[in-house]
Amino acid sequence: MKIVLINPNLVALRKDFFTTGIVYMPIGLAYKAASLRKSGKEIVVIDAFGEKPRQARKTKDFLFLGLSRQEIVERLPSNATNVIVYANHLTNHLSIIEIVRSIRQAYPNLPISVLENTQAVTAYSLSRVADEFYEAGANNLLTGEAYDGSTYPAWDLFPIANYWKLRFAHGPQSSKRYLPLLTSRGCPFNCKFCLAPALTDRKWQARPAQDVVDEIESHLKVFNVSEFHIEDLNPTVSEDRFRDISNEILKRKLKVTWKIVSGTKAESIGEKTIDLMAKAGCHYISISPETGSPELLKKMGKPFDFDHAIKIIKRMNKVGISSQACFVLGFPGETNEDLKMTDDFVRKLTRIGIDEIALFIISPVPGAQIYEQFYGFKSLSELNFSPSWRKDYVFLNSFRLKLYLKFILWKIIYHPLKVLRQIFNFLTRRFATKMEMVPYRAFVFKWLDMI
Repeated sequence: MKIVLINPNLVALRKDFFTTGIVYMPIGLAYKAASLRKSGKEIVVIDAFGEKPRQARKTKDFLFLGLSRQEIVERLPSNATNVIVYANHLTNHLSIIEIVRSIRQAYPNLPISVLENTQAVTAYSLSRVADEFYEAGANNLLTGEAYDGSTYPAWDLFPIANYWKLRFAHGPQSSKRYLPLLTSRGCPFNCKFCLAPALTDRKWQARPAQDVVDEIESHLKVFNVSEFHIEDLNPTVSEDRFRDISNEILKRKLKVTWKIVSGTKAESIGEKTIDLMAKAGCHYISISPETGSPELLKKMGKPFDFDHAIKIIKRMNKVGISSQACFVLGFPGETNEDLKMTDDFVRKLTRIGIDEIALFIISPVPGAQIYEQFYGFKSLSELNFSPSWRKDYVFLNSFRLKLYLKFILWKIIYHPLKVLRQIFNFLTRRFATKMEMVPYRAFVFKWLDMI
């Protein structure tokens, strides 16, 4: 039995290369490959983006990066018995549908399954949009969480060197080699804009500290990788576990750096734990206040302690951990007063030393509780962080751009040396924050769009 696993093309919105086109290594598919190989199956991987990440195809609105549909079909072994296409991220939906349709046209009888990504806030619930996949030619949807904890991702089957050469990723890439990690799965919280409650049933499953560090040590030896990007939905639910992970890294004297790049619950980390994490090689932590308004947080269904966040960001600043705060704009019921409170909180964070902010305009994600409250989009790939189909997009985008500009000005006033350091990091492509890295990614994509 020969099973073909396909990672789709990366799809970016041509008019916005700053908030779309985020590069993620396909860790979910790499886990699937490892599990199938362990069970005795013969595996072939086609990484449509990773094999040719600088090959571009344009449509009116989107830039598709990677292999052409014909190249993907031509790479299918003649004796393939099953194909699994990875539905990694919502913004890549057009590519996923195209791949399924192209394979079905070329191989009418070949079984095709679509694999759900349950461990990213940028993914989506396949069951909520199942008809599109079946109409394209898929036979099955592989949904839910099936990880058994017995294998590490099969990165040897993927063109990981091509990802490294890009010099940009989801998290800030500061060295020549990096790999993503999942130290836990799921999230116990119930944020209404997030699909995690639907996909993981609010369950949080943590890997033991020793197992996490075993994987780090294995990748260090096998791939000579010393930089790791933790992509969990919410890795620090247990503070004790992250203290154990940090102590285990120190115990083994591993010379590694690691970054919490997808956002985590700030309240679960204390100042002493921040100190320990820094000592163990933590260089970056992203937290997600979402808004500066306590009332809007209640509407979102998200608890957040503003005072504690300020305390730990001060601590991160002191021990040399770069910090990010993420905010969402345009949640249903958000008022001008809520936006003003977000503006005020960003200024407060900037004053105490936050290294970067990220401002996302809400898009409805299939599977999220607010999905049915939005209308006007024509394709699921339009559900990105710049949803120009929203009636209030011009207003929200104007607020976003103004707040970014104010953040930069405030940072120049409060922390001019940090600004100079970030300019140096940008010029040397040793990125400590996403804000240093994103302009470089946007430049590369714009160049690919023009040639």
